[in-house]
Amino acid sequence: MKHKPRFDQLVAACHYEQGERQYEAMIAINHYYPDRASKVFIELLDSSDMTVRFKAAKLLGEPGEKDIEVVAAALIKALDDSSYMVRSEALKSLIRLRYPSVQKYALLLLHSDSAWQVRSTAAEAVGFLNDPTALAEIEATLQEEASPAVRASAVRSIGVLASSDYAQVLERYLSTEAAPAVRRELFAALYRLGDRTQLQSLLSLLHEASSETALSILFTIHFLIAYRPPASLAADAPAIRKAVTDLATHFPTFSFEAQSLLGSLAQLTDSRS
Repeated sequence: MKHKPRFDQLVAACHYEQGERQYEAMIAINHYYPDRASKVFIELLDSSDMTVRFKAAKLLGEPGEKDIEVVAAALIKALDDSSYMVRSEALKSLIRLRYPSVQKYALLLLHSDSAWQVRSTAAEAVGFLNDPTALAEIEATLQEEASPAVRASAVRSIGVLASSDYAQVLERYLSTEAAPAVRRELFAALYRLGDRTQLQSLLSLLHEASSETALSILFTIHFLIAYRPPASLAADAPAIRKAVTDLATHFPTFSFEAQSLLGSLAQLTDSRS
């Protein structure tokens, strides 16, 4: 049996070791001392090392014994961290903890954060929170946001929050949108909202993809399958399977991602058969 490391030694390693040994100590505290881990990770949110703060923010969102209010207060403070990576991870952890007021903070970051990466995380987070009352603010992002990545995340959230009658709104945006990343998500959102013809538009992008864009398109398709899949997806599975298989044949380096997607697709179709 593996020897259980002492808590004080692990804490010392978290504060004074470097690199992998430091991160291994953090993981070990979370594993062996889950009831005491939160206090250590909250302290590490003040580390001068950005990577340590990032890892601490991530670990604070994982399941375990913790005082949610205390942890949430520390993560909310981390939303002002100097690193966009820490701010993004703190928001993701608040969502994983199902903190009741997280949508307020997500919308605040969406409208005010200086980093497009954080605004993109916030736009996507609103969809996961599943509150249709946020639709108006998400649509405002489409109108006002300069970053295509943020607009793409906003469209993804609209797709999961809106009802089918919202398709006309997205069609108007599609008619004027030039950014490939946003158009891709518009195809997916319209398909999710009931326009099955848009699946072919999305899969055509996969047929034409370069190695630089293929992974992003696979992510869009995988999200359709893994998160609140539309009712038509099981019937359309053969077309998806063929397009993804063809891509993996053309770009063998994406075989792992393709197989992961196809595995999720098989689970979905099996569950609905």
